[in-house]
Amino acid sequence: MRGVDDPQVGQLIRAQIPSRGASSWPPSPFTLDDLLAVAQVENRTLKAARADLQAALGTARSAAELPNPTLSLAADHYLRSQMGTAQMGTAQVGSAPWLWGASLDLPLTALRNRSLQSALAETRVRTARLDYAERLWQSRREIRSAVLTLQVGNAQMALAQEALRAATTLDEAFAHLVAMGETAPAQRLTASVARLQAQRDVASAQARRVAGETGLAHALGLGVGAIHGLALPPLLQTAPSAPDAARLAALREQALLSRADVETALVQYDATELELQREVRAQYPQITLGPGYTYDHGLRKVDFNASLTVPLFNRNGGAIAAAQARRSAAGDRLEAAQATALADVDGTAAALEQSLQALTAARALQEVDMQVAARTQREMQEGAADRLALLTAELAANSSTQNALSALDQSWQAQGALEDALRSPLQPDPPPRNAEQTVH
Repeated sequence: MRGVDDPQVGQLIRAQIPSRGASSWPPSPFTLDDLLAVAQVENRTLKAARADLQAALGTARSAAELPNPTLSLAADHYLRSQMGTAQMGTAQVGSAPWLWGASLDLPLTALRNRSLQSALAETRVRTARLDYAERLWQSRREIRSAVLTLQVGNAQMALAQEALRAATTLDEAFAHLVAMGETAPAQRLTASVARLQAQRDVASAQARRVAGETGLAHALGLGVGAIHGLALPPLLQTAPSAPDAARLAALREQALLSRADVETALVQYDATELELQREVRAQYPQITLGPGYTYDHGLRKVDFNASLTVPLFNRNGGAIAAAQARRSAAGDRLEAAQATALADVDGTAAALEQSLQALTAARALQEVDMQVAARTQREMQEGAADRLALLTAELAANSSTQNALSALDQSWQAQGALEDALRSPLQPDPPPRNAEQTVH
């Protein structure tokens, strides 16, 4: 299986996504847009949605074409029998033995409804486009979430391993003191618990790294082995930010236009309106013309036939009522989609503000604990503190750093939730840095 950085992947992207230009491949590090481009050419779910869009475009072209007339042919031949001409009709004696004819059926009503059918097909094209756009956004969301999960797992692994080393050293030191009778066994419990917690944190971080790798590979439509060694966008090198009130208000209004679920509900309402028009037209006579030509045993005849449905027993009232009900339901769904979009934006914006406040508090506590650890380091060098005090301070600083990392993770997730509500990125991809995080 080819990897993400395979030049062939770049060739596919340049061929299928011309808007990306002729940039070199692979980029380093990859941005979210780069990874999304990989998913567009490798993820089979996206390929199926693109095929559905092509099918809808073909249906729209077919609906816009003129309906073909129906050609009918007829022929008969009479045989002269041994019974003689006395038993034959006098009109047939000496005449040509063949009758043949041709006629065309022209569906005038279908011609009249062609524009309506074409408009209905266009709504299906719009729905397919919106479905593809929504699947693209879902892929971007999955990629972003997987990258964040993987990078947080890597950072947690480093902190957990550092904490495990410190906790192990502290536990062994207390074990030595207990063996020497210089402290009670109960004093060792805190160090033992810290060591067990660090072991648990190492396992949790490893599980998170695996989940991030698996999620990223699934979002790209590739195997896990295809993303090893991949330089990822450095999300954790910066903190997210909340938009100000003016920008949030503008984005809130834009969400009513950019969210695919809202626009899909609008398209479905338009489709039900067109279906209602079609049912209303169906209550009137449906007309078909059939000009023709007949050669009748030597006589040439021109035929002209017309047929129409007679609205004698019903005026299509049931179908019209059903179409009106569907239009009403589509209107309710449109209003519900708009209300859901606005509620999502308001809720996720508030959650982002709260997560940023929690991040600020966590970083403040981290700074205090790191200052305590640095002061304890100096005191130990001056002889005013021992090794146990330094290890305890370092574990406290490590725990605060892990809490700050979790708060940063939560704030990035909150920003991602707001972007999902808006269906729009709040900020561009982070710029490339010298320190790249890679998938190991």
